[in-house]
Amino acid sequence: MMTETTPSHEAARIPADMATDLAEQSRAYVSGYSEMTQAWLNFVQHRFQTASKQMQAVADCKDMATLIDLNTGYLRDMAKEYGENAMKFAEIGKKPSCRNSAAGSARISRR
Repeated sequence: MMTETTPSHEAARIPADMATDLAEQSRAYVSGYSEMTQAWLNFVQHRFQTASKQMQAVADCKDMATLIDLNTGYLRDMAKEYGENAMKFAEIGKKPSCRNSAAGSARISRR
């Protein structure tokens, strides 16, 4: 026995497909957001610890030359870490879960 698909049956299926796409998009978004948030919090925690150590080293400084060396090294390391973390965040954004979220959004908006 063959069932016929009428336009009304097809129209009734669209909301179910949209709900499925929306659920998948939400899952992918939450997964990507969670990973990005964890990476950011790890970075902030590390920067805070590094800044605390730097403040202690500056407080213990005995002369201007040492202070300049400390601050130069600190700024160099900080710039390097910010660059590395920007690359890490970009890599997280390229992961399939983030791309699937964007693709799901496009499918939903086309309907």
